Amino acid sequence: MRKNNLLTFTFIVYFRGGIYCSQVDAKNINESTIAWFEEIKSKKKDIKYLGDKILKELQIAINDEDDQPTLLQGLKNAWFNLYLTSQGSFLVNIVQTDTN
Repeated sequence: MRKNNLLTFTFIVYFRGGIYCSQVDAKNINESTIAWFEEIKSKKKDIKYLGDKILKELQIAINDEDDQPTLLQGLKNAWFNLYLTSQGSFLVNIVQTDTN
């Protein structure tokens, strides 16, 4: 059940040879990417190769209004985005995992 009208989004991310999964609660897909960024920033020691420089580049990309997640054709509640940094790419799959 939703907390405070928030939806749950599951992030499945490939970065430099590793796959990292997390869930965040947000009002919509765009807010979910910001919440996801805060989540990985707080857990950066658990993500191999993730440092402050990459986090800064990632934050700039996430805040770019022209670089928002794309709804996957023919699917509901599933998006993809690619964030490029100088130290590697983030391939980000996002699924809204509750619909209540």
